[in-house]
Amino acid sequence: MQSANDVLWLSDTTAIAIVGGSIYRSTDAGETWSAISNQIFTGLDEMPLLPNGTIVGVSDAGDAWRNVDGGFNWTRTLVGMGALPASWNVSFFTIKSA
Repeated sequence: MQSANDVLWLSDTTAIAIVGGSIYRSTDAGETWSAISNQIFTGLDEMPLLPNGTIVGVSDAGDAWRNVDGGFNWTRTLVGMGALPASWNVSFFTIKSA
C-alpha cells in the first residue's frame, strides 16, 4: 500500500486512512488494510473527527465530504470552492443540526 495522506484512529485497533483516491480501514491496529469505499476521493487530504462522531473529509480542490458510519459511506457536502493555497493548513467547518 502506498503512503497515506491521513490516518484517523477511531479506537485502539480501528483506523481509516486516505490512500490515493480511496478510503481504507484497519481493525487490527494497522497490520492489514482493506478498501472500504468504492467512491473516488480525488485530492482528499484530511479527515477530522468531530465530537459528535461525524468524520469530515477535506480535498485540496475545496470539496468537503461527511461520514457518520466509520468511513463506509460518504456524502459530498461542498463542491469545488476552487483550488486552495497549498500553504493553508487550516480547515473550517460548521455543523447544522437537522
